[in-house]
Amino acid sequence: MTVIDGRKYTDVQFQEQRLSEKTDILEAAERMKSYWESHPEDYPDGYCRNAAGILTQFEEYIEGKHLFSAPEGRWTYSVLMRGSGIFLQLNHYPDQISEIESKAEMTAPNNRNMLAMLGLEPRDGDTKVDPEYIVQTDERFTLCGVKARMMSTAEYGAINDLEHNSVVTRIWRGKIRGAIRIDKVWRIPDLTEPIDRGYRSASYGWEGKLTGMPEKLHVIENYQRVDIFQDPSTLVLFHIRMTPVEGDSVEFTCERNQRERIEQALIAHPDVECLSDEILRISFKEEMNLKPVTVKRR
Repeated sequence: MTVIDGRKYTDVQFQEQRLSEKTDILEAAERMKSYWESHPEDYPDGYCRNAAGILTQFEEYIEGKHLFSAPEGRWTYSVLMRGSGIFLQLNHYPDQISEIESKAEMTAPNNRNMLAMLGLEPRDGDTKVDPEYIVQTDERFTLCGVKARMMSTAEYGAINDLEHNSVVTRIWRGKIRGAIRIDKVWRIPDLTEPIDRGYRSASYGWEGKLTGMPEKLHVIENYQRVDIFQDPSTLVLFHIRMTPVEGDSVEFTCERNQRERIEQALIAHPDVECLSDEILRISFKEEMNLKPVTVKRR
């Protein structure tokens, strides 16, 4: 028995529901496009039209590709919509799972040395947070796809009904995470979803050795990934985990303005990728009946 997002699949059901053929992939892309063509609530018309247009490009791209059937076993293709584009992935699920934890407790002690190195004020006491992790696949490969177009802040604002100043403000507040800064000019992938209310947990990563971080944040260059979670009880505190290629992670707690300073530097850096910009994913046939609640805007 395999448990995925609360759904239980027997071996037979998994094989029936998985996306294994090119026709399954195209059907999933078409259903995703239909979703955006229905103009789901809370999304600007410009964003919906743009998303549907890029999915049409993705369909045309897949039509021209020669794709083998997905391997036997717990393999399934997946159509993934991220802020950076529409991608085809091949995913593997563990053969035997009795239960999947959708949230894993994270203890975030105030590491005073790390806080000092980042120029942050230490806080007293430890706190705990439930990070929004859903670990389902044990192998995931991105095969191909259609990348989103890089836009100016004015262009991005036009398709999302936002003024230029509002776009820049949201970037600096960590609400438009696909943005990068090139020669002092912001560029944003056109599928990047703007977060309009509240805070959504974020993950950032990079390949190789990171350089060029602001002076007070140089210590981040010793790591490979940064995860940021909002404290669920206070909402004014944020828990940050920094993970190296090898060795133990470092975890600490900070306040909003301190979190913003760290996240601004990560977003602006051209070599840092937002790993938590997934918007929609279809990996199984029963997921093709998309509803507005599938996309979470908070």
